[in-house]
Amino acid sequence: MNETESNVYDLVYPSPVTLKEISSIVVAVQLWRKEICPHIEKERRKLNVKLNLKENDIRLRNVIPNLPSAIYDYLEEYVEIFRVSILRWLNYHRENIFTSCDYGSLKNILIRFHDFSWDWNGTIHYARTAKRMILCDQFDEDEKFKIACLYCFEDDIKRIWPSVSSNMDWSSIDFDHFPQLFYWICFLRNELDKVPNPRNVSIDEAMLYKCKSQSVNDSFVKYFWDRIPFDKQAQIVIERYVTWSLIFCRFILQKLNKHNLEMFLNAKGAVFLGFLLYFGDASELRTALRTWMYIQNRISSSLFISYVDKSFRCECYMGAEFYSYNKRYLFSKIWKSAPQHLKRSAIQNILSNSPYPSSPGHPFQRKQVKFLFVLL
Repeated sequence: MNETESNVYDLVYPSPVTLKEISSIVVAVQLWRKEICPHIEKERRKLNVKLNLKENDIRLRNVIPNLPSAIYDYLEEYVEIFRVSILRWLNYHRENIFTSCDYGSLKNILIRFHDFSWDWNGTIHYARTAKRMILCDQFDEDEKFKIACLYCFEDDIKRIWPSVSSNMDWSSIDFDHFPQLFYWICFLRNELDKVPNPRNVSIDEAMLYKCKSQSVNDSFVKYFWDRIPFDKQAQIVIERYVTWSLIFCRFILQKLNKHNLEMFLNAKGAVFLGFLLYFGDASELRTALRTWMYIQNRISSSLFISYVDKSFRCECYMGAEFYSYNKRYLFSKIWKSAPQHLKRSAIQNILSNSPYPSSPGHPFQRKQVKFLFVLL
């Protein structure tokens, strides 16, 4: 049977989510917009407003009349997801855009902008929100230019540049702290040779290696990824996939051609499977499971054995406090969906090699039982 290649753009959301989820996300976003206003008026320093929807249905119906009861079960989850997302969004932009003490406080950022766009998982969609920021009249041209550079919006960068090139203070901009801004200024001045390049690779590759943990801003990684040749991709992902975190799983993995994907899995396959378990909190289970489904028919028996072996060792030596319910649930899902030949190989390996601590007369300790139940 021929292997079917996936052509989806996003491994996590290859098809639209349910109408109930979409409706819940829209309501959660609107609720937060209404909550942000009193937050601004009271000048709170922390965004700690919490909506207990199950105990406060009367208030909720007053805010949004005729709200369907079918989406109530989703609302509490998405309200909390969006609250956490707002805090992450504020901190990210305070560090990269609103560095001035006068404009960098949570209050001042929200006073000027809170027209967020949402992603399919109920969090803020950074790139689409950034587009709205550039259109917002509350930001000056310097700020809009920095936003465009942070997200690599090339057309906006070129459009805004003439109005900021002569009045912006460039002396405080260094590559280590503001790599995107530094790069685009050099690009516009035809001075890309000033971009630090200790690896002596192409500038596009140098920028990818410079990407820090970009689990929120995917535009940076995707812009430069699409500019490097195929023969350079495998080595970069082998070194950087952990740093790129969810972006790698959502957008980069399925862009690898068959040869580069094989090279990556041969080099990091077992470690990568273990890495998926670190996505084991409730909000990231979808990412880990979709990623597993994409690679499960592309990994060898030896890689799967190594993954199960390491998971088994973690269960034995670290116990239940290391393997949370979500992580064990995820391992269970991965195991149950694995091809039969992979499971047979893993079980044979466990039965033939048992270098795990055990009490005399008992091949397995009690804390290993839950793990074994999953295998059985």
